Order: sequence, then C-alpha cells, then structure tokens
Amino acid sequence: MKAKAAVSITLPEFDAEEIMERVVAKLADQFHERITERLDKLVQAQFNDVVRKAADNAVADFLKKSLPKTNEWGEAKGTSITLTEYAIDMFVKHMQERVRADGTRADSYNKELPTRHQWLIEQFGTNEIVKAARAEIEKVRKTAEAQVSAAVGNFIAQNLVALSSGNTDRGA
Repeated sequence: MKAKAAVSITLPEFDAEEIMERVVAKLADQFHERITERLDKLVQAQFNDVVRKAADNAVADFLKKSLPKTNEWGEAKGTSITLTEYAIDMFVKHMQERVRADGTRADSYNKELPTRHQWLIEQFGTNEIVKAARAEIEKVRKTAEAQVSAAVGNFIAQNLVALSSGNTDRGA
C-alpha cells in the first residue's frame, strides 16, 4: 500500500505596489552596476592616458636635459651633453671597435681586424646571400629535375608506342 503525501506551498501575497517596488529596486541595482562598471573603465582609461603622457614628457625631458661631461673621478670637464648625444657617441664608439672573427672585442688595436659594424654587415649580409643562393640553386635543381623527368617520360612513352605499333625504330 502506497502512502500519499500532500505538500502545500503557500506563497506570500504581493500587492501591485510591492511588486513595482521590487522591480524598480532590481532595475536600479542593475543600472547602478552597469554605470559603475562603465565609469570605472572610463576613469581607468583616462588615468592611463594621463600617466602615459606624464611618463612620455618626463622621459623626453630627461633625454633632452643637458648633463655635464665628467672624467673617471666625476669631475666636470668639457661641455655639457644630453643623454641622447651620449648614447649616440657610445654606440658609434662601440661600432668602431675592432673585433675578432667571433665578433668579440679584440684585446689590442689591429687595423687588419674588422670593425664591429663591418663584422655585422659581413655576418648578416653573407648569411642572407648564402640563403638566397641556396634557395635559387634548389629552384633550378627542381626545375631541371622536372624537365629531365618529363623528357625521359616522353622518350619512354614514344618508344612504347612505337613498339606496340610494330615500329622498331627506337630513336623516333
């Protein structure tokens, strides 16, 4: 014998005014969340722009700022120089250094050794030329292989046709 269970659920009764208040409150919360999220994104974007501009200006000012040249003891000597000019001077000196075959700085000044910029041009220029030459050789090899294969195939096909038709002249 099965027992039947009865469940009764009583729902609270809402009047139209309460329902309206709850709907309005929920909509207001959702609207507030969306507006807050959008405002946060806008404020963050504006903040990032302000910081980026300030950083760019600070770096530009620093690079343009004239600094006194000093000797190894920090005593001022000669005229002032900007950081940009200093970086360019250091780069030029670095590129004019003599280097060994592996590109490392030579211990002594030897006019027969290449400068760093000559070595770089030779290394990267030579490598690119070698790569390009090998690619062209491979293209020519493939083309020649295809042409020889086609010629041999035609020759064999012609001789097979000649043999099947009874013509024994194989040079046809």
